[in-house]
Order: sequence, then C-alpha cells, then structure tokens
Amino acid sequence: MPAEASGPHMKRHLAALALAVCASPPLAFGQEADQRATVLHLNQVAERKMVRDQLRIELKVEEGGADARSVQEAINRRMAAALDRARQALGVQAETGSYNISEERPQDAPARWRGGQSLILIGKDAASMLKLAGTLQSDGLSIAALTYEVSPEAVRGAEENLTAEALAGLDHRAAS
Repeated sequence: MPAEASGPHMKRHLAALALAVCASPPLAFGQEADQRATVLHLNQVAERKMVRDQLRIELKVEEGGADARSVQEAINRRMAAALDRARQALGVQAETGSYNISEERPQDAPARWRGGQSLILIGKDAASMLKLAGTLQSDGLSIAALTYEVSPEAVRGAEENLTAEALAGLDHRAAS
C-alpha cells in the first residue's frame, strides 16, 4: 500500500507515542533547583491516509400484522431466505443485527404489531456487494446504511508499520 494514498474514500489513521521526560510541580523561588522542575513532553507521531477497502451494507426486513406471532414468523422466514441468499455470495460476510417487535395502539383502531430485523453484509468487492444488495431489495428488504470503512486487517497492518515508524523516529532523535 502506498504511503500516501488518495481518493474520496480516505481515513486518517494516527499513531502516537508520548514520553514524559520530567514531571513535578513548579516550586517557589529559593527552593532546590531539582525541585523547581518544568514538565516536558516528547512526542513522536506517525500517520498515514488509508483507503477504505471494505463495504458494509445494512438492510432491514420489516413486517406488520394483527398479532405478534405472525409478525415474528414472517420476519424469521424472510430473514432466513435473505441470509441463505447472502451466504451463497462469495467473499461476503453476512450476519443478523438488531431485532425488534412492538405493539402499536392507534386511537379508534385495533392494536397492530410491527417488527423488523437487520442483515449486515461486509465485503471487499463493492460491485458484487451492491449487486447482492439490489437483489435483496427486490426481495423486499430496504437499505438502512451503506458505508465504506477500513478493514480490521488493514488497520492492524498500518498500526504495526506506524509503530515501527514512530519508534524509528524516536531512535533517530535519541541518536542525535
């Protein structure tokens, strides 16, 4: 990965090392010189822009009905079908998210139940992820969120490199 990546999908990642050289409160005139200390801080920063290499899509199944049981059964049936379809896609991690069901009591109308559950898709191939999301939308799911992010493995690799870079900077300062 280049040290300076560019484009609309960037994330600034910072790693900082800090070292307190001396720490004690300042004292009044006439006290021992070693007791009249000033706090100094030595910092070494390494930073790198990161390309957001992963897409996260959250879709929702929503249902309504006269009784809680039928609403829950419909949600579970639709979510099972969506999960099955998502798990068939290569390179896509699929997991269920939040689940809710609640009773609505409108004035002058019978009580109704509403519920829903989210499906979270994570992958690196944006084109196939968006195609899958479109297919799931045609099955009645709706998109709740779509975000590009830096993958955990990319973050770990960058943190290791940035730590080494910052330590090398401290070594250089120590040598001079």
